[in-house]
Amino acid sequence: MTRKSRQDIEFSPECGAAYERLIVLAHRLSALLTGDALSPDGLTDTPRSQALAMSMIFFLLRAGPDDLHAMFFAEGSFNQLRFKPLPADFTCPPVLADVL
Repeated sequence: MTRKSRQDIEFSPECGAAYERLIVLAHRLSALLTGDALSPDGLTDTPRSQALAMSMIFFLLRAGPDDLHAMFFAEGSFNQLRFKPLPADFTCPPVLADVL
């Protein structure tokens, strides 16, 4: 698959909206894992939660397209699992709070 040069890249509105949703999800999961609070705009306030959220996004952006396709779209992949989004009030123990 040939990649475009930076000057030729134009992201669709759907891509931008999906990216924004992933940013919010990364911040939400980071806050759940660290036990830190979210700001009123739904983003993490503490440096450790922000670093964890940025790490999640960086990991996603650095994963190879072929690997992502194999994991989520290929036959026999995770696409066999039923997707169920986390409810807005979902909580879990802050498993990384003592580590970070």
